[in-house]
Amino acid sequence: MPTSFTLPAIRAEAAGLWRLAWPMLVGQLATVGMGVADVAMTGHASADELAAVSLGASIWSIILVTVTGVMMAMNSIVAHDVGAGQLGKIPRAVRQGLWKASASASSPRCWPTWPRCCSTTST
Repeated sequence: MPTSFTLPAIRAEAAGLWRLAWPMLVGQLATVGMGVADVAMTGHASADELAAVSLGASIWSIILVTVTGVMMAMNSIVAHDVGAGQLGKIPRAVRQGLWKASASASSPRCWPTWPRCCSTTST
């Protein structure tokens, strides 16, 4: 199928892409904004509280990105099942995706700073 790279075709494709992308953009900006607001409000208390909130925001970001990545894979799986007319497979696939997302979010590998931040010995 030949694709024409004319200005109207590019504009139409960009408009379609924007309609799909803007909700994700708003969600990502809201997530980052939540961390920025938390850090900004805590910055007035003390350096220890600021460090704790910053660490918590970074751990939350790691978990959120991991779960989002796992759940984004569900789009293609569900679309494949819908396209194949196998609607009965969708609920099981979504449940498995939710289990995988929750398992990956609760996994210790999502918390790479855990041993350093919870150490009781001073270096």
